[in-house]
Amino acid sequence: MNQASTDGGVRPLVAADPRFSLRALAYRSGSRRATRAAHFKFFWARNALFHGLRALGIQPGQKILVPAYLCAAAIEPIEHFGAELSFYATCRNCAPDWLDLESKIHGNDRAILAVHYFGFPCDIVRFRALCDQHNLFLIEDCAHVLEGVPSSHRLGEFGDFSVFSPRKYLPLFDGGTLRLNRHVSDFHVRLQFETPLFTLRVAKNLFERRKAPTAPLQVRRSGGAPPEQTTNRRELDIVKGRPEKPIYVTPDSTSFLPWMADAPMSRLSKHLLSCFPLAEIASKRRANYSYLLERISHLDGVRPLFSPLPPAVVPWVLPLTIDNRREMDIELRALGIPAVTWVSVRDPRISAREFPEADFLYECLVLLPIHQDLDRPQLDLIAEAVATVCRTNQGQGATSFPA
Repeated sequence: MNQASTDGGVRPLVAADPRFSLRALAYRSGSRRATRAAHFKFFWARNALFHGLRALGIQPGQKILVPAYLCAAAIEPIEHFGAELSFYATCRNCAPDWLDLESKIHGNDRAILAVHYFGFPCDIVRFRALCDQHNLFLIEDCAHVLEGVPSSHRLGEFGDFSVFSPRKYLPLFDGGTLRLNRHVSDFHVRLQFETPLFTLRVAKNLFERRKAPTAPLQVRRSGGAPPEQTTNRRELDIVKGRPEKPIYVTPDSTSFLPWMADAPMSRLSKHLLSCFPLAEIASKRRANYSYLLERISHLDGVRPLFSPLPPAVVPWVLPLTIDNRREMDIELRALGIPAVTWVSVRDPRISAREFPEADFLYECLVLLPIHQDLDRPQLDLIAEAVATVCRTNQGQGATSFPA
């Protein structure tokens, strides 16, 4: 079905992310709905989360309740800020275990983090009521939500602050938004200066993203992490704390870098935010999700996390499990499909024994691309790969979770 590349990887059949088009430079979207909320633009959404804690006056040692199914990039800024973490359980449908969450609210808690996973709304009204009942701040994680598209769900408006990550939906080099929904006096952010060299790097990256994907997909994990997430030498130096310059930072890094906390969204990315037809992008993503969902839903063992697609939801990816088996993402990458799980971005403190349902999600929930640049023949390739994995795994003794 696919030809291996010369370096041991597999050539991708479809792109993992949308490509950049020079037409975006000539496009201007319509006026956005005005809000009274203050907005701040950062290099990453994790930086926005860090500064949101500062805006609310969170004190070192106070606790933030966060879900046990969460990317480490959302955990590290809280830890670096000095707040303590308390994990609450999640169910296999990504909904919070409300009983577990309420049982963990104690006197030193200051906020709860709620996540709209993959663009699908959580029960944010219930989160808001719970926080109001216990006099807690609500942090609304909208990193998987397409910001700027009017919706009856009003995602991002319920939290005391919310964070967005537009680069997950749009062909941008970087970008994270902090939205403050409550007035905070004397809150300022002194952003770093963007050098001309860094601007040129962003432009070069965007130019290169006009092309079809060529980087091979790796099919084996090293130490439990997919090779595409393997830390390189420069990132190892960054993690160890050696001062570095933003020019060397990879936007796809999954780490919070304290010396990048004040880095702004790049000039080009900030300019391009108004250059994308968001309504068209939302419509195409919804259509792609529904089409791929229809193609794979009948396959034995395939369980989409969200089916059918709710009205007014703009999905980031199509999440599913296949026979409750682990490492299905590896098998799909071996067939040229850029499927991933969150096993490589899991915080090591999240115990599989304490949080078995979250452990299931890390290991088994596979994320398939459905972005706006994919057409039906490419979606058919994804569906055929899923069908192939289903067939090859029938009757095999691969490690799986109990249903």
